[in-house]
Amino acid sequence: EEEAFRLEREMEQFEAEILRYHEELQQVGVELKDFRLGLIDFYSRFEGRVVHLCWMLGEDGLAYWHDLEAGFRGRQSITPANRASFKGLEPGEKFVELA
Repeated sequence: EEEAFRLEREMEQFEAEILRYHEELQQVGVELKDFRLGLIDFYSRFEGRVVHLCWMLGEDGLAYWHDLEAGFRGRQSITPANRASFKGLEPGEKFVELA
């Protein structure tokens, strides 16, 4: 019984830590999509519309983007040809601008 209480406290601490990390990500404009996969999105602008830059744990740098409604299945490659087309949002909006 004592072990069960210890494990429960430990789980609660992990949950609180995950929530803190999630809040930190939100403050810098990152949307946590799946913590198990390490999947996150960043806002950007592409061809005049707001889109997400998409990254998953294990990927080398930002290599994908998708429309806001498309989600992970709608991911498209960021290529040398389209890379410069990703721009920041209006002042005060959270974004990532590719160089």
